Amino acid sequence: MKSLSFFIQQIEDHRSPQGLRHPFHPFISMIILSNLSGYHGLNETTRFIKDNADYFRNTFNLRAIPGYTIIRTFCAEVNFDSINEAFYKWASQYVKEDDWFSIDGKGIRSTCSDEFNVNQNFKSMVSMFAHKVGIVLRSNSYENKKKSEIHSVQELISQLEQKGMILTLDALHCQKKQSKPSWIVEMSM
Repeated sequence: MKSLSFFIQQIEDHRSPQGLRHPFHPFISMIILSNLSGYHGLNETTRFIKDNADYFRNTFNLRAIPGYTIIRTFCAEVNFDSINEAFYKWASQYVKEDDWFSIDGKGIRSTCSDEFNVNQNFKSMVSMFAHKVGIVLRSNSYENKKKSEIHSVQELISQLEQKGMILTLDALHCQKKQSKPSWIVEMSM
């Protein structure tokens, strides 16, 4: 089994090489460690990295520790799909064939635009949770104006490499495919 660090090192750095003070792989490792320790917001992540600055300097051989603005910019620009894929490759090593998975979508707070309009838009995440291991194995994000939860879940399932898995889903995903309208209906359209 390979470590999470091995898969993180496979992620390509999205930043321009000019003027970089913080190497990509240690930077993303610090953010992941703060999230795994329960620090999810930008302020909390910055505080966690600052509180553990000596450990990170020694472990990753760093001269400086990133501050709030650099962390915020990094998180806004990083490619979510590449991190998600690296995490999936690492986590899939621990999945057993007899495990079962729940897939569900949730709207992300404070992402709604035109909230009092019929044409409102918001971002959502669909996650696949492995019950025996106790981790989110895979996730997918979407905007409700561009895609629906149904399409996002179907895309998530199609990306799976394992076969014969037991999946539990909301009733929303139990829709039948619409049949072709009868020729009488077609002629009256």
